[in-house]
Amino acid sequence: MEENESIGRVIKIENGQMLISMKRDSACGSCESCAAGCESKEHIIKAKPRANYNVGDLVSIKVDSRKMLRGVMMVYLVPLLAFLLGIFVSNYIFSKLSFKVQDFYSIIIGVVLLLISLVIVKAYDKKYSKGDNDLLIINKLN
Repeated sequence: MEENESIGRVIKIENGQMLISMKRDSACGSCESCAAGCESKEHIIKAKPRANYNVGDLVSIKVDSRKMLRGVMMVYLVPLLAFLLGIFVSNYIFSKLSFKVQDFYSIIIGVVLLLISLVIVKAYDKKYSKGDNDLLIINKLN
């Protein structure tokens, strides 16, 4: 399991949540096309503490790449496949039914399936983002 690791400091613990301040990587903020407001070099993340942490503790934050890849595939691959499947399957069906403007209707159906898949992905994200962030592996350094 490959992991990306960063160092952060616990800045607040309340209501079962831990706020961790960490510095952005040097690559972030260099492109100027990011809408995340990269002027700030500090990034705050929320995590559920799995051990006894105190404010001011240094922590190692690792991201499980396999779990992150599953999420990325869900967000990008599912809508793309829904779009392409809608276009090709409906185009095949419309050609068998001898529709006059089959390409136009196929694109419409592809877009509709794309929108439906985006709603499904959003619901999936909402369901799994409410729980503990299992992408993060946090270890106390001091």
